[in-house]
Amino acid sequence: MMHGRAQVRALLATILGNLPTTGTRVIVGRNYPINDDELAAGPMLAIYTRDERVDYQSASMGVDGVITPRELTVVIAGLIKTTDDDDVADQIALEVEQALFAATQPGAALRTANVTIGIETTSISANVDTDRALRVVEMNFLAGYRVAEGRPDRLL
Repeated sequence: MMHGRAQVRALLATILGNLPTTGTRVIVGRNYPINDDELAAGPMLAIYTRDERVDYQSASMGVDGVITPRELTVVIAGLIKTTDDDDVADQIALEVEQALFAATQPGAALRTANVTIGIETTSISANVDTDRALRVVEMNFLAGYRVAEGRPDRLL
């Protein structure tokens, strides 16, 4: 079984795996070597996690023992081979936010998995100092989930 963090990343990749602008061009991880041919195929998403906080102050007892809430910083980065303007970056952000909101509704994937998610920050940057012009829209989300202590592979 995968750690809760890995399950959250995989779930987000599934939810975001067919957006109008990025299509199926979704990678999980930040160290994936992206080549020019991949970027030439169109904008893509990279999904990775940064830090995770465990909230022992809000822990509770459950049938599985001590239940600990966790808050995970998830980065969803849109990668665009252009530096012309921010319109494509903004469109990617729009599609990602709408898809994630839809996934939190009753019966949808995030709600079913007991994962909450909300956007924290968005930044857009451009790298024009190299031969490969790249615009990046980096969206930081806070994802919440709960696990039993000692069982980080089981989302509750």
